[in-house]
This record gives sequence, C-alpha cells and structure tokens, in this order.
Amino acid sequence: MPSIRFLALLPLLGCAPEMGIWLLEIDAVNTVECEETLSHNFIDVVPPTTESEDPNWTEEENGSESPELAFVQVEKGGGNLCVMLWGNKTLPGTCDGSSWNFEWSGEEKGNSSRVHALGYTYSHDYDYQSKTKLSLEISGESASGSLNNNSSTSDSWMESDMWAQAVGLQKGDMPVGRYLKTRTTDEEGNATVSPTANSRPNSECAASECTLEASATCTTPKRSVRAYYYAFGEDPNFTNLKNNSQSAGYPQQPGGGE
Repeated sequence: MPSIRFLALLPLLGCAPEMGIWLLEIDAVNTVECEETLSHNFIDVVPPTTESEDPNWTEEENGSESPELAFVQVEKGGGNLCVMLWGNKTLPGTCDGSSWNFEWSGEEKGNSSRVHALGYTYSHDYDYQSKTKLSLEISGESASGSLNNNSSTSDSWMESDMWAQAVGLQKGDMPVGRYLKTRTTDEEGNATVSPTANSRPNSECAASECTLEASATCTTPKRSVRAYYYAFGEDPNFTNLKNNSQSAGYPQQPGGGE
C-alpha cells in the first residue's frame, strides 16, 4: 500500500504550479509612436514646435534600459476564465492550458459646458481610450510572451471669441496655448513667440466662436515578457508584494539612496 500511495503522488510531482504569484520581467520601452492631428479656426498662429525648428541642427539619441520588474497574482475562475492582479489593476483573461491571455480596455467619454447670460459660451467634449494586452506561454515554472499598450485621446473645444466685460473673464478657458503659439516682438523688437490665448476684447478667430480639435493615437511597440513562478509559503500574501516593483532603467538603490 505505501508504494501505491507513492505512485499516486508521481503525477502531482510532475505538475508545475500554474496559479499564484509570478514575477514579470518586461523589456523597457524605447520609443512610443504617436499620430497627432490638430484643427482650429485661430488666425495668425503657429504650432508650438515652430519656435525650435532650425534646419542647422542635427540631433541623434540612442540608448538602452534594464527591464521592468513587477509581481502579479493569477487566479482561476469558472471554465477557462482567469484574472491577473497587477498592483492595483485587474486584468481579466482566459487560461487555456499553457496559453494565458489577459486584456482590458479602458474608456472615458464626456463633455462639459459653461454658458453666461451675457453671451459667453464654452464647451469641451472628450474621448479617451486605452488598451492593454498581455499574452504568456507557460512552461513549467517559467513563461514567455508579449505586452501591448495602445491609447487614443480626442478633445474638442468651442468658446465665444468675444464677450462682455461683465462676464468676469479676461481670458477664455480653452487651453489653446498648449497647442498654438502667436508671433510677437519683445521690448527690443526681436521676433518671439508666446502661447496663444483667447482674450475677451480681441478677435482671435475666423468666426464668432473659436474652435479647437486635437487628437492623438499612440502605440507602444510590442515588448517581450518573461515570467517566473514564486512560492511564498503556504499562504502567500500578494498585498505585501504588489507594490514591490522596479521601473525600467536606472533604479533607486534599496534603502532610499540614489
């Protein structure tokens, strides 16, 4: 009978732990590719990059970074469902045998507006989205895979170009200075540029209402991921581990030193 019990344990000894705490090692991000669009009806303005554009300059930058480290916890759900706890984030997914796939899409849409009885109007519409996808192939107590991150933002503003002084605003709320510059001259007569603003008494736009639309779609190149299983006693406490992460690149030394 003892030999029978020993044989019954053999399959268990050959099974690698799947659920529990894993350490992710993620390649650093070197570049993020973004496509940006901007449209407006402001007059006599230039994009912010114009002030620094000089064909006589040639710039080049190269570098590499150590990977990012993060503890995560993976737990099984009903059927092939599973979930990954990553810090304070939750990534739902599926765990089919050795193939683990986690994905989450975040979205925030909305609008705000302000209207004054004396003729001032302002509105802002926004749409922000992000998507995270992590795939792992498990092999024993280690795994390899990839991480993808994508995001997009879209903002649309509308504001009165001119309004009565009694409204109480000398400049509008539209953040046009973040996107556009106005050519001016300093006290010595030298040409310079300054952030554009929608002022109360002046006409800065080609219509009675100023409009500004800005959007950006950013894609992070696929990053390689390596994962390693860790056992911390019979009852591992992820709460004590989830903040034990290491960012990519040059880290702070343990103990708070630099």
